[in-house]
Amino acid sequence: MPCRVCQQEYAPRVGGGVLPELCETCQATLEVAPLPPPRRPARPCQRCNHTRFVRTLPREYAARGGDYAVAYALPMYAASAARVGHTLWSGSPRAEEPHTSSGVGLLEVYICLGCGLVEWYCHGAEQIPIGPEHMTEVIDVGAAGPYR
Repeated sequence: MPCRVCQQEYAPRVGGGVLPELCETCQATLEVAPLPPPRRPARPCQRCNHTRFVRTLPREYAARGGDYAVAYALPMYAASAARVGHTLWSGSPRAEEPHTSSGVGLLEVYICLGCGLVEWYCHGAEQIPIGPEHMTEVIDVGAAGPYR
């Protein structure tokens, strides 16, 4: 079976979070993984009533590694969990810089193919940490008002 990216023949492995359409080398190079279950309800576009969408996990692009930087792309998250480490000399606890593995609230985007409207959804919204150290807060509009 040919890989969708490099067109090289390979024997696909099924299961374990592997994408059967891509060879393992292309999966690792592109840093891709299977999509989670869709969050958007199956309904037409709220603006134009079109029924076809592009679903994607937006990625943020960055580089790591000082003088010999290496570019990478990671899925976007709504927030980053605060991590606590310890200082080398005294062992005192201290906040650590955000790390690429500490993202919470995986973001998902739907783009209407009719009018281009973009809708954002979040996987794991209930797990997003709340507080100034995470740059998050809860907004509760309550039951006041004639909401329909």
